[in-house]
Amino acid sequence: MKPGYIASPERLATVRKQRTVAMLMRQIERGDWKRFLIQCQKAAHRYPSIKQHSGEIAPLLVKVNVVRSAIRLHVQTLAGKPVTISTPEGFDQQRVAVELIRQQSHFDALLMQAVRTANIDGWSTLRVDMRPGVGLVVCCDDNAMILPVGPDGADMQPSVFERRWFIKRSDPIQGKKTYLRVERHWAPDGQGRVDQEVYQVKNEDAFVDLNSDGVTRVDLAKVFPENTPAELTLTGVPYPLITRLVNEYFDGRPEMLMSEHDFDLLDMSAAAISRLDRTMEQHGNPKVRIPENLINNQTGKAEIGEAIVDADKLFEYIDQKVNFDAMFTAMNKTLQLLCTQLQASPALLGFKLDGGAMPDTFDKLRLEATQTLARAETSAKYMGPALGRVFTTASMLDTQLPMRGYPVAPVSVVMHPGLPKDQLTIAREMRELRGTGEHDAMVDLQTVIEAVHGEAAAPQILERLKAERDETTRRNQQEIYGAFNGGAA
Repeated sequence: MKPGYIASPERLATVRKQRTVAMLMRQIERGDWKRFLIQCQKAAHRYPSIKQHSGEIAPLLVKVNVVRSAIRLHVQTLAGKPVTISTPEGFDQQRVAVELIRQQSHFDALLMQAVRTANIDGWSTLRVDMRPGVGLVVCCDDNAMILPVGPDGADMQPSVFERRWFIKRSDPIQGKKTYLRVERHWAPDGQGRVDQEVYQVKNEDAFVDLNSDGVTRVDLAKVFPENTPAELTLTGVPYPLITRLVNEYFDGRPEMLMSEHDFDLLDMSAAAISRLDRTMEQHGNPKVRIPENLINNQTGKAEIGEAIVDADKLFEYIDQKVNFDAMFTAMNKTLQLLCTQLQASPALLGFKLDGGAMPDTFDKLRLEATQTLARAETSAKYMGPALGRVFTTASMLDTQLPMRGYPVAPVSVVMHPGLPKDQLTIAREMRELRGTGEHDAMVDLQTVIEAVHGEAAAPQILERLKAERDETTRRNQQEIYGAFNGGAA
């Protein structure tokens, strides 16, 4: 048996290289810079060894993990506000189904996870899946098991995705065996399908060529005698059930937040802070000159801490003159360069590298956040259509379930990138959009209430506001009619 689709060795090599860079970014994001800079010999500077707090003598490396803070900032700026999902007029059943899928998937939180992964690895995926007892949901797979093995199409989506993972089985004669499970999602000639395959392999290499020596395809029933998956499932959807999200796309591949050629900035930042910490440690532990009679003749060591023997001095502290201002300036400039590379405004991260006061109004903060907002707007242009594809695919799959047939149209998803705002700021902006008169309003009252209080609370608030207006109108009419009747009397 041959695989339903065989990825070229060149494509697998490209995906493997991208995964290697992504693994480095994951080390950096979680703060494992010592492993990255020192053990992987990426450091351009030599870090001196020093006794750590644990007592171990090891190379000194002190850092400020601006990368993790910047990634969380980009996630909040792009996906902090829930997206707007809409269907064309007349497709009411589809709109209800999409809203149910959104709720069952906890989609707003799921999207923030996917956006964070995309900022670290350069891309992430959302997959439409049927969960027993729950229904149709959208889920986010681990990038470690997703391989975009097919060429990218005009929509910048890979034409073939493969989910790969390993399974161990014990054989009474041959011992333990390792199997590679392959679940392939693709849509040749516009016919969506899912292929299920299993291979016996020698090593756990997820990027192995399925057509290479040492890789043997095995019957699914042999490995899964119970609950054997179907080798082929036709989805009835003209797209793969997996959709890729990217923040930016250039030269035929997703763009990462930092490339492997930008990692030298991390070394500069860690070196500047490490040297400052080393200098302050030395400054806080001064040395002294002492006469020879303060040395223990038996041990040959000075009886007073760390000292330098000098016969011409009785006892004298050595004064170290350090220009801390220049060191802090160099450190701040290095961090500023790193923030620029990460497209993260320091003011949004909560500090001012050049000193001075923080922005005291939202408009000033937004002005300083131009670069961060520009990245969010760019990401929204790429992710919006992809998210629309996700819910269109989910709708098409949902209509094929029993008793679920309804007309389906392309779903539109609009992201709302922007800085986090408090309720008063949102209310002020909505008041300006609402205007003061009937003819200058740019939004309706329901949109204003939903923006301030949320979609769930909007209907009840609108009902109470209507009741208040009706009561006010009734009282005004009663006063007018009462005054008129009294005058007539």
